[in-house]
Amino acid sequence: MFLKMIIMMLTALLTLSYIHIYRFFYSCFPKITFNQTTSTKQWITKGIINSCKWKKDLYFLTRNNNDIQLKEYYMRYSKILSKVIKTAKMLHYNKTALVV
Repeated sequence: MFLKMIIMMLTALLTLSYIHIYRFFYSCFPKITFNQTTSTKQWITKGIINSCKWKKDLYFLTRNNNDIQLKEYYMRYSKILSKVIKTAKMLHYNKTALVV
């Protein structure tokens, strides 16, 4: 009986201290929310977004690496991606110009 009472008091104390720590943390670092806006650039596809992310990862790999083949791969990938982006823009804007 006495042991149960001590356990209940300790859990209550721990719960109160957790609440105080929680309040203190969020008073110092308030929660900030961001609204995600959709892009007005309709020519950007999921594939282009994924390719740009992969290009960024490749850049970080080549920045700290002296591997010549990796750097050549990055350069070829960058050229192909820029051609794909130019083509996507051209197709999108030509299509919108024909509709109007």
